[in-house]
Amino acid sequence: MTQQRLSLSSMIAAAAAVAALGLPGMASAAYEHPANNETGVIVHPEHFKSEKTRAQVIAETKAAMQQGRLSYGESNYPIGTPTPDAGSGKTRAQVIAETKAAMQQGRLSYGESNYPIGTPTPDAGSGKTRAQVINELQNESPAERNARLRFYSRG
Repeated sequence: MTQQRLSLSSMIAAAAAVAALGLPGMASAAYEHPANNETGVIVHPEHFKSEKTRAQVIAETKAAMQQGRLSYGESNYPIGTPTPDAGSGKTRAQVIAETKAAMQQGRLSYGESNYPIGTPTPDAGSGKTRAQVINELQNESPAERNARLRFYSRG
């Protein structure tokens, strides 16, 4: 059993060493490096290597915009193009009649205008008086007290 613990702990230590020593080396190959200054990074443009020329990137971008696969803010939003109406197949008068019927039946609420005033809320209490709860706490055994404290301290 001692050998298994040693091998498990040595494997954990080895994994931690690989992570601690390997991650900074991988970060050094990045375009941006962490720095202790206001911006928090130092940019090294010479570390950025692109396989495409600027002209190729511009051509791909224009082609994507023409095909509708790329949007740049509102600059190419189609002006005056009507949006397709999903519609329910009902007339406006039918929808209004259904809405009024639902409100009369109490199935639809509009803000606070039809909130039921004076409706009693269900009591969420335990059904015990304050004195009964205090009496229970004063008369609980040490084991019950420890169990209650453990229950409420676990967050």
